[in-house]
Amino acid sequence: MARNGFQKLDYSMLSSYLGRWATLIIFAVTILIAVGALFLKEDDIAHMPVKIGVFDLDSAKVHQRFVDFAGYIREKGGGDIQWRFLKDQDEPTGCDFYIMTSLRFAPYLLRGGLDCSLLIPAQEGRRYSTGGIIVKAGGPDMESEEMTAVFTSRFSAANFLSPYNSLVKTLGESQDEGILVDFAGSEERVIYGVIFGAYTFGGISLERLNVLGEMDVYHRGELEVFLEGEPYPEMVLAVDKSMEERKHRRFRDRFVILADRMPDGLKADLGSFGISGFVPPRPEDIEVIGGLWEVMPPRFGAAMERPGGPS
Repeated sequence: MARNGFQKLDYSMLSSYLGRWATLIIFAVTILIAVGALFLKEDDIAHMPVKIGVFDLDSAKVHQRFVDFAGYIREKGGGDIQWRFLKDQDEPTGCDFYIMTSLRFAPYLLRGGLDCSLLIPAQEGRRYSTGGIIVKAGGPDMESEEMTAVFTSRFSAANFLSPYNSLVKTLGESQDEGILVDFAGSEERVIYGVIFGAYTFGGISLERLNVLGEMDVYHRGELEVFLEGEPYPEMVLAVDKSMEERKHRRFRDRFVILADRMPDGLKADLGSFGISGFVPPRPEDIEVIGGLWEVMPPRFGAAMERPGGPS
């Protein structure tokens, strides 16, 4: 009897001992799962807050479409995008990424403050945009004593740098200072300025010219392409170099996939103002962008600070 009682007592003590340890283990595992869930939620790209600064696009035109685009990315688990619209005089600070022209981006690339995360082509299937000089149908009056030209912005490679350099090359370097240059702020104003005779020449991306023709902004017989310039990358998604590389890589990779799969309606909306998609840059693309400053006309390059960025 004593032996059975002793055994019974041992089993009872063992059961109590194991029960306490099981409780402690379950409690510890529960705590670890809870803590892990917090870290996973923070690390999960679906909950990742990302701020993107936007240069060189008219906020009145693109704001709602960008809101729709961010909603689509968020819905598909690609991160929580917030947009911040910036002005020419603003510095690219305070955001994770920046949408900007390659010409605006080039000085920051040279300085090392920003990297090129993605190229933003203006037309699907093409990485670069070709700048062209447009004239009123019938050709320009080359005998005119006054040559006038209008472009969208001094920060655009395809809408200014490429067509302007082609014009100077055709007219001769001696004519450079004699060309009266204006910046209209939009591609539509460049087109109308030439059609209505306010300017002899207009500089515009030929990809954008085709899109605007399809949108009936002008009639095909009203304009002629007088010159074609060098093709350049027009826009980039730049990343602040202080951003954690892992966060950058996770967001970028998911973003590219989702952007490629966006609905046709949203794709058409973004395409209407020059965003046909997002593609990873090649080393040669970075080299071309870094060299843009070397072909900047001196009379305009002097208005910008190098390599610290646009003033």
